[in-house]
Amino acid sequence: MKTDRSKKGSFDEDIKPLLEVINSKEGYTTTSSCSGRIVILDIPKAGDKKNARWLYTTHEKADAEKIIEILNHIKKPVWLLQEPVILHVKCNNLDHAEALLKTAQDCGFKRSGIFSLKNNAVELQSTERIETLLTPGLDEKYVRLIVDAAQKKLDRTKEKIKRLEMKLLIKNENRLLDHDILQQ
Repeated sequence: MKTDRSKKGSFDEDIKPLLEVINSKEGYTTTSSCSGRIVILDIPKAGDKKNARWLYTTHEKADAEKIIEILNHIKKPVWLLQEPVILHVKCNNLDHAEALLKTAQDCGFKRSGIFSLKNNAVELQSTERIETLLTPGLDEKYVRLIVDAAQKKLDRTKEKIKRLEMKLLIKNENRLLDHDILQQ
């Protein structure tokens, strides 16, 4: 598999099977991906995620105790973000892009679309998201509640990854991933 062009520069383990299925088909090449994550960010000013300090990141099970410990050592508010799966795929032509987009949307990737007509590039994204401010001294029960809610949304986004992988595998076995058949 090629290198991932995301900032992280590597693939999340739980999205690799889906990437392999997509990249195994002629006409489709994944370019970047994230299987979804929960992060704690110290953002210096509104909208400045580029210069944010990453205090905690997981693509798997969140650790509420670690997050509480981080909150016990900060002096200003930080952001908890739960972000959904996101995947970029270059397609050989617009028909390929539309076929992949329809299949992904059928699997729950509702915030998806063609973002480059020049490259026939598709962005597949789910809707699970939490963005909330956490402050020093916040009640630990509330922090656990937020982390649990974020985990449930992250688990849902992971289910959608598996759903799309299975749907593409089934279509592959039935020779339905060929773009001319997928349009039916």
